[in-house]
Amino acid sequence: MLLIPIRQEDSVVRRLPWVSFALIALNLIAFLAASSTGPSDLDIDRRANAFLSYLGDHPYLEPAPEIMRLLGEGFPEELEKARAAWEARGLEAPFAATEQERLDELGEELVARLQERPTWRFGFIPAAPRPTTALTSMFMHADWLHLIGNMLFLFLSGPFIEDCYGRPIFAGLYLVSHLAALWAHAAHQPESTVPLVGASGAIAGLMGAFLIRLGTKRIRFLFVPIPILWMIRRQVVLPAFVVLPLWLALQLAYAHSDPQAGVAWWAHIGGFTIGMGTALLLKAFRVEERFIHPAIEKEIGITQNPGLERALEARLSGDLQTARRELHLVLRAEPENLDAWREAYEAAVEARDPAEAGRAGERLLGLLSRHKEDQLAAELAYDARWREMEGVPARFLMAVASFLERSGDARAALDEYDTVVRQAPTDPVALRALLRRAEILKRGGDKKGAREALERARAHPGCTDPWPGLIEKGLRELAG
Repeated sequence: MLLIPIRQEDSVVRRLPWVSFALIALNLIAFLAASSTGPSDLDIDRRANAFLSYLGDHPYLEPAPEIMRLLGEGFPEELEKARAAWEARGLEAPFAATEQERLDELGEELVARLQERPTWRFGFIPAAPRPTTALTSMFMHADWLHLIGNMLFLFLSGPFIEDCYGRPIFAGLYLVSHLAALWAHAAHQPESTVPLVGASGAIAGLMGAFLIRLGTKRIRFLFVPIPILWMIRRQVVLPAFVVLPLWLALQLAYAHSDPQAGVAWWAHIGGFTIGMGTALLLKAFRVEERFIHPAIEKEIGITQNPGLERALEARLSGDLQTARRELHLVLRAEPENLDAWREAYEAAVEARDPAEAGRAGERLLGLLSRHKEDQLAAELAYDARWREMEGVPARFLMAVASFLERSGDARAALDEYDTVVRQAPTDPVALRALLRRAEILKRGGDKKGAREALERARAHPGCTDPWPGLIEKGLRELAG
């Protein structure tokens, strides 16, 4: 089974994420350079086979400790079995000293050729850690699949974290996550002489930060139940707060059940943990709101109404009363100012004012839709913050439901229409919500549900001309 991330839904970045793109380019350049130098895989395999073949014919010999570590934890047991079989045959080894020298030569040649490979020269070896390889190892990758997999996850998470936290903090988070990943791996395999390569630890840190900062974002996946049957596939959309904890749980499970699988499970866990921790600290001290966001907006922003700028500064400093007063003056002078309505919505959300959040949100959603800013409109519609507040006006919920229906998310639209009916059962807006529910259910083939919605609309106190005629027509169509 394969679950391959394709893209993140409903997200935009405010600036070119050149740090993320530079990291992708550097990894690609490093891989191409490494692939064109050093001994070939065929040469390494030939020397490894020569060593193992010779040892298989002479199991009484003693491989060097370095070779034993390279061959893995299970190899000593296999060698002991071969020695026991050889001793059971009652054979002698009159030339053992000469044969040991030959085995050592084969082992030294193998190790020497391995150490000429860029992944060994620049990879991080827990048993012989060096500051230089701690840095270079994150640009080395074992093969094309290793590189493509890591770069895909970097492309899907990096630009958005860079946009949220700014370039310096993003770059620092990437580096610190990588170093934490190396430490976690070395702590669990301190004697390992196999080099650790790849950017997966650093990228795991970005994923951990993504879970904290953008956990409600939805990710589109390509689901292939049987990898060899590529034509059998479908796309699924899952929220990050579901996918990323599951990914971390898998890393923990594999780390305990299959620690010698050749995958640095603990590096992933270490990077992910430091990413989460960093994001939590940034959130706790409101670093983004106090420093990062104003700096980015100052860089990319167009000159705005001075009142709007004063409102933004007041809100970011925690003076919501001043912010809302300034916004009221701006909107009275410029009722179509999209940025002012966006700021009014943010101020209302921070003030936990459901009525004002709904009023500003309804107007903002309409302006965003009119200006074809569908991604920003979707972010508002799916924003978890207003959903956490009690008493959001039904008119805003109706606007959200209408947007979701136009966007093709019929299931979410049905839920919002149902919320409108429950929250304001006698309001005229509930009548329209019932009619829209009936239409969606009818298109989906649920005639029973559509009929129930129409009957509830017919009984609504606001059902006056021309609604009764339209409802009766809809009921006849369902009956037919």
